[in-house]
Amino acid sequence: MGFTTFHREPGWVTEVREAFQTFPFEAPCKMSTQTTAWGKWADVNWIRKTLVGKGLQEVEVDVFAFLSQVESADAFIANFGMMIDWIVSTSWSEEVRKEHPREEVHALVKEFLKEKYGGDGWQLSWIPIVATGRVVSSAVV
Repeated sequence: MGFTTFHREPGWVTEVREAFQTFPFEAPCKMSTQTTAWGKWADVNWIRKTLVGKGLQEVEVDVFAFLSQVESADAFIANFGMMIDWIVSTSWSEEVRKEHPREEVHALVKEFLKEKYGGDGWQLSWIPIVATGRVVSSAVV
C-alpha cells in the first residue's frame, strides 16, 4: 500500500491565500490539507503509528520537499484556476460569488502575482508525505 498526503500547505494555496487578503472585499480562503473527519494526516508520527497499528509491515513514512517553476501569473491561473474556483465555491457565500464572478477573481489573483513577482516567474514549494507499507497475506501457498 502506498499514498501521499501533504505535510505542509502546498505553495499554490499560500499564493491564493495571500492574494485573497488583498482583494477590495472580504474573500475567505478556507483550504485544509486534512480531507477526512478523522486522523492527523499531516503528522508523520501519527501516520506511522496508524499504519503499524493496522498491521502493515515494512512501514516507511518520509517527507520530501521540492520546487516547481511557475513561468507567469497567467501560467499560475492556467494550472490552479480550477482550485481557485473550488475554494471560492466552498468558502464564499452565494451572494459574494454573484457579486464577484470567476473572471474578476482570476484577474485579481493575476494582478497580485504580477505585482508580487514583478512579472517574472517563481517557484512553488511542495512538501508531501509519502507512506508505504506491506499487508501480510494470511493465505497459505
